[in-house]
Amino acid sequence: MQPWVKQVEETTKGRVKIEVYPSQTLIKGVGMWKGVRGGIADIGWCMQGYWPEQTPLSDVISLPFLPVSSAEKGSEALWKLYEKFPSVQRGIQRDRTAPPLYQLIQSPGLQATGEDDR
Repeated sequence: MQPWVKQVEETTKGRVKIEVYPSQTLIKGVGMWKGVRGGIADIGWCMQGYWPEQTPLSDVISLPFLPVSSAEKGSEALWKLYEKFPSVQRGIQRDRTAPPLYQLIQSPGLQATGEDDR
């Protein structure tokens, strides 16, 4: 995040300043969409999948067992979905929010539970 913040500030010759609030200190992840829409923050950063009810078409990338080998590959696929399908764009921008700067997903992983599955 910090390299991007620095690049934005350098590119705009200091006209744009970005103050980063780490670890969900300003807005919790699940509230990011509504927090940006409501003016708490101008920019939000959060993983895809927090808002399946708000972005059902783009949330397809969060389905289990997709052949996504890395966060980079999954994020690229998500961005291509956004670019190609106007219905995905409308779902993300339905409240007249600005278009996303980028979209990303987490690397595939395993889910662990406290139950013994043996």
